[in-house]
Amino acid sequence: MAGMVDQFLLWVDGVGGYRICLGGRVRIGQAVPGTEVEAPVFADIGRHHATVTRDEEGYVLEAVKKTQVNGQPIDKAVLRDGDRLTLGSACQFQLGMAVSMSATARLHLVSGHRFPNGVDAVFLLADSLVLGPDPEVHVEIADLEQPLHLYRCGGRLGIHAAGEFSIDGRPCRDRGILESSSVVRGKGFSLALEPV
Repeated sequence: MAGMVDQFLLWVDGVGGYRICLGGRVRIGQAVPGTEVEAPVFADIGRHHATVTRDEEGYVLEAVKKTQVNGQPIDKAVLRDGDRLTLGSACQFQLGMAVSMSATARLHLVSGHRFPNGVDAVFLLADSLVLGPDPEVHVEIADLEQPLHLYRCGGRLGIHAAGEFSIDGRPCRDRGILESSSVVRGKGFSLALEPV
């Protein structure tokens, strides 16, 4: 993507940090130096333990090492909203697809393990990422009056936020295009991108 990387960190002031993966494949593995996975975790799992792939039918989990979905051992499984993934003996994720108008999925650790950099979850960006005050969003921001969307736009990442806001200090209205290190400020929100 011109001006964009395959992964970045999204920091939402007062809310949290998220790793956003733009590719159709996310490898999950142990967070150790030299690991080349898109979703590193501080846990006793393999350096590359499993892969989640997005295709036209949804999300598929392929195990490289011992993996379970909802308590059942798998080699390969189609994932559904709410599925619990167990890597190794104790590292557990829950898959969330809370937004009906977006195929973006959220991998959230539920076992007490952690992602590096203080990240709260990993998103597998399909078409858009919805941030807003309602429960049916990817990232809840209580102070927003209306949802805002990060979306794919001609090989770049765009943002739609009703009304006036700024991108890197430049005034915008309703829509704008982001760079890999953009800072966006608007009424009720402030967010920043950081390339991984």
